[in-house]
Amino acid sequence: MFFRAHSIADAWAILQAMAGSPSLQPGAPVPLRQALASLLDRDLAAALALGAGLLIVFQRRNSNALVRDISASWLVAAATAAALTLSVLQLSNVAPFLYFNF
Repeated sequence: MFFRAHSIADAWAILQAMAGSPSLQPGAPVPLRQALASLLDRDLAAALALGAGLLIVFQRRNSNALVRDISASWLVAAATAAALTLSVLQLSNVAPFLYFNF
């Protein structure tokens, strides 16, 4: 969606509209507290789902910690080789360009 916006303000307005912001003017700033209060007032289940999702995301380890803890084994090497082989074999398949309408 960001590539469709003409400016950062328009991209922010798109995000606010997706979150159900009461603002009708594109690019009109809406305070975060007001947007969250609007979400809580209208749809408590969506607000709880958003909160649970954020909690799950921020409890996970980052990619640097995950890479540091990877241990090499024959099973990992075989799975990687199989995935690489399948990927190379799929290069001959033609996929249509999906974004021609944008």
